[in-house]
Order: sequence, then structure tokens, then C-alpha cells
Amino acid sequence: MQQLSISEQLQEALTENRYLKETIAAMREELENIRFATEKRFQESLAIANSEIIQLKGTIQELRSEMERKAFDFQEKLVKEQGLHRDELQQFQQTIQLLRDKLEEMKTASS
Repeated sequence: MQQLSISEQLQEALTENRYLKETIAAMREELENIRFATEKRFQESLAIANSEIIQLKGTIQELRSEMERKAFDFQEKLVKEQGLHRDELQQFQQTIQLLRDKLEEMKTASS
């Protein structure tokens, strides 16, 4: 085995050092690319989640509006039905009173 001279050893060390620096730079670049890709995926996921939240809020608002509209319609129908019921009850009471009056007239006429 041949011994290397100091200048050859120095040259080998410098070459190895350069390769190591290149490897470190490549690894840093790859790490940065991975970080960038991860950040991009995170931002895309966040954007999708925010979009879904906006859609769900819109759906909730539509459902709330529909529910309020149906409650209002129900209230209107209830008030209308109550009015019809009162009118019908009043007509029944008038009919009963009319029949009582006629019955009284018939009693007084037959006496």
C-alpha cells in the first residue's frame, strides 16, 4: 500500500469536504421541498375546510330561514283557524238562540 503525500491527503479531504457540502445542500433543498409541499397540502386542506364551513353556514341559514317562514305560516294558519272557529261558534250560538226563541214562541202560541 502506498502512502499518500500530504498534498494528496489534503486534496482528498478537500474533495470529500466538497462532496459532503453538496450532499448537505441537496438534503437541505430536499427538506425545503418537502416542507413546501407539506405547507401547500396544509393550505389546500385549510381552504377546503373553510369552503365547507362557508357552505354549511349557508345551508344553516337557508334552513333557519325556511324554519322561520314555516313557523310564520303556521302562526298565520292558526290565527285564521281560530277566527273561523270563533265565527262558527258564534253562528252556532246564534242558531241555538234563534231555535230557543222559536221554541218559546211555539210554547206561548200553544198556551
